[in-house]
Amino acid sequence: LNVLGDNHPDVASTYNNMGIVCSDKGELHQALEYYNKSPKINLKILGENHREVASIYNNMGVVYKEKYELDKAIDLYNRSLGINLNTLGENDVIVGMCYTHLSENYAIKGQSDKAYEGHMKALSIYTEKLCEKHLFVAECYWYLGVLYADKQELDRALSYHEKSLSIRQGPTGESSHWTAESYHDIGGVYQHKGDLEPARKNLRISLEMRHKTLGEIHYKVADTLHSIGLLDESEEKLGEALENFQKARDDGTWVLIIQRPESRWRAWRD
Repeated sequence: LNVLGDNHPDVASTYNNMGIVCSDKGELHQALEYYNKSPKINLKILGENHREVASIYNNMGVVYKEKYELDKAIDLYNRSLGINLNTLGENDVIVGMCYTHLSENYAIKGQSDKAYEGHMKALSIYTEKLCEKHLFVAECYWYLGVLYADKQELDRALSYHEKSLSIRQGPTGESSHWTAESYHDIGGVYQHKGDLEPARKNLRISLEMRHKTLGEIHYKVADTLHSIGLLDESEEKLGEALENFQKARDDGTWVLIIQRPESRWRAWRD
């Protein structure tokens, strides 16, 4: 500030980076304070249609999503999308990422048609600009699987989750937290189809992977234990169900599952 002054792009970039650090630390209020300073500078220096401004809007959207202020997040993601469409065109990967972020928020709000539309646009961009086996493509398939599960179209959900798993197993390896998530959701779909044996098999694989990649104490480990407990309960294995529920709740991270925005969206699993 002393050298460059209040209105220099490098100062704006520093505020943006400080916002990212605070966001990663969960200090959301402080992150927004830094993010709000950054676009004011860049708007003056760079104008409204610069990618740096779009990037900051995107980062602010991430924070508002974590705060569960979804309308504000969607507004910021739409601003970011508009700038990127103007500067990069319709088929850039960055534009695809904007569609993905928007769709996440629409899904949490229960606006599944808008979420589906955005994920399909992102999928089209990723398959054209990257490749059919890219992790961004796998992410789209996973989101589509969750959307169809939410609509109780379980065969379609299973198909998309299996496509996602097939890609995730390639570049990330069998025991990654991404493959663990796919196995978890495949198990959940089978459970809701009433196919309890493959449900248990996939949930057990997910639990083992999450132990390896995330440790014994993590909210996603607790999530899988809770799902296995529900499966035990449905099979009237009440002692085992109680044990798994207690393990999940004894894990001090359980509350994080309830607090996270996506838990409101994916309540179908429970």
